Amino acid sequence: MPGSGNPSRSILAIGHQDVDPAGLQPPPGIHILGASGDHLVVGSENGALAVGEEIRFGLNYSALVRAMTSPFVAKAMNQNTASSRLFPGEPAAAPMV
Repeated sequence: MPGSGNPSRSILAIGHQDVDPAGLQPPPGIHILGASGDHLVVGSENGALAVGEEIRFGLNYSALVRAMTSPFVAKAMNQNTASSRLFPGEPAAAPMV
């Protein structure tokens, strides 16, 4: 795993049946190490993730389509796209027209 710090691994309850792991873009400091049908293994450069902690991933088209059609993924729509950001410090998303 790149970087330094206190690396650790975590198992997330999302896998191939829910999303295309190759299409996920993890936030800085998180690295995808592998995936099974229903789990994703990630490494964190900044120590252990807390149980129940949420991690926001960027999605390419393939990952988005699989997530949106999976009956195992809860979906919530955010109408306020101008204030939603994937990662702190990134520019706001353009409003949908």
